[in-house]
Amino acid sequence: AYGQNDSAAIVDCLYLYREFSSEAVRILVPYTQAGMSETVLQSFMAALQLGLKRHYGGRVDHLRITTQKEPGEDGGPDRHYVLLYDSVPGGTGYLQQLLSEDAQTLTEVLKKAYDALRTCSCAASPDKDGCYRCLYQYRQARVLPSISRREAEALLGDLLKNIDRLERLAKEVRRDVHKM
Repeated sequence: AYGQNDSAAIVDCLYLYREFSSEAVRILVPYTQAGMSETVLQSFMAALQLGLKRHYGGRVDHLRITTQKEPGEDGGPDRHYVLLYDSVPGGTGYLQQLLSEDAQTLTEVLKKAYDALRTCSCAASPDKDGCYRCLYQYRQARVLPSISRREAEALLGDLLKNIDRLERLAKEVRRDVHKM
């Protein structure tokens, strides 16, 4: 009975919210010569996760990663970001360390990811473009077709050649409410 006020037609919803302060880093995904694609974005995210695991020596599950897109300025192309945030309330200090000393730790993370991609055994096989020893993770099952070791290696190689031109943008403070 659409439009009637009877109790059977009313759906009650309960939303649980939690709010906490933590740390986050937003990284602009570099454009490649071929432009931006889902493969570029997912490969960069997977490479960043690989570098974090290699740098911090294991599990960094408290560091979560997601994407963010903003319209380009003056009608330019959209800007794609990777948002790396700490799921521990108050943060663990990992992300502060990433950006300390002119982002030297972030540079090390990217170098470790690049070295791991170049030396992975799957790099020797023309049929393989990634594996579970380098970029693949079981929790990424739905995006595995978009993850490319070759794409990530090329992107990180270009990025590391120009790492001295890395710029820190103005600090943003955001308050996000997470729906559970």
